Amino acid sequence: MFKTLALILLLSAPGFAQTTVRNNSALDASATDPVVAGQTSCGVAYLQFYLGADPIGPQITSTNTTTTDPPNNYSFVWDTKTVPNGPYYLTVRAYDKAGPNGTCDGTAPNMQISAPIFITVNNVAPDTTPPNVTIYVPTSGALILTKSQPIQVAASDESSISNVTLRINGVVKATASNQGNLSMVWNTNPYKGTSVRIDASATDVFGNTGTATSTVTVRK
Repeated sequence: MFKTLALILLLSAPGFAQTTVRNNSALDASATDPVVAGQTSCGVAYLQFYLGADPIGPQITSTNTTTTDPPNNYSFVWDTKTVPNGPYYLTVRAYDKAGPNGTCDGTAPNMQISAPIFITVNNVAPDTTPPNVTIYVPTSGALILTKSQPIQVAASDESSISNVTLRINGVVKATASNQGNLSMVWNTNPYKGTSVRIDASATDVFGNTGTATSTVTVRK
């Protein structure tokens, strides 16, 4: 017979209560085979998530097709911004492989529904402000006297910084990921007697990019 169907919410934003979902959240479910009483198992054909009475997402086939014991896993990423903020309940319906095109009986596919999980959608408005970027060393207008010149960049944002990039005369010289600080030692020998443009850019997790520029002169 149909065994336990468990619906498990895995939140994309750690630190929030399990009943609150924001922006894109991964929905995972696990199930054993649904079967007709007195028959052998036909296996799970697909699962369908429901928000209240409405289906959400695609009909999902298993991401683990090697075995049905332990249960197969089914998942998709739900864009919660497609619904207004507020309370909802989630269920999963599992359909077996029975039916005219099935492999083990000639009846219509059998369905079993999970117990509901009650959630609150609380979407966060996306960050549209670019990061603040500063080139602390060297300052713009400086005369560079050394062959090995430190460059230090700092970036800050109301969201997380995804990456920082440093360019000298348009050529990428250094990058840093998932942090707001970047430092390097610049070999100034190839730039003797020239004016040099140092550009730093930082991109946050929403794709906003901020920049800073410092123009310096390297002594001959």
